[in-house]
Amino acid sequence: MLMANKIQLLLDNILGLVRHYVLELIVLMFMALFSLWSFAFLANGLYGYQFDLQSCWGGFSAIGGAGVLAAVKYCTDSWKNSPEGYMPGDGPLKDFDEDNDGKITFAEMAEVFAKKAAEFTKEKSG
Repeated sequence: MLMANKIQLLLDNILGLVRHYVLELIVLMFMALFSLWSFAFLANGLYGYQFDLQSCWGGFSAIGGAGVLAAVKYCTDSWKNSPEGYMPGDGPLKDFDEDNDGKITFAEMAEVFAKKAAEFTKEKSG
């Protein structure tokens, strides 16, 4: 049982690093692949090697596919659009979700703003 806990802790640490540095890892993969492609291109031209350059473009499309788009969307939605310490959809704007459907519409925001403005004017006038 103790070994399983150590393995779980190690995996959590590794995945935590990947989660925090996902964009940096993707850029590093692109740079490594481009370096290999550049080496193969120069070796083909200068020394007559027969490296298949098309396979590198397959690698670019694999790295640049849905995985990168999903990672960028996750980073944008989870890290950049949420206040620090709040899960997405659980932040201060949750007060505007009057029908608790998880979506905040402009009409709901306008209603809440109108209510808050009315309360504010009552407090100031009374």
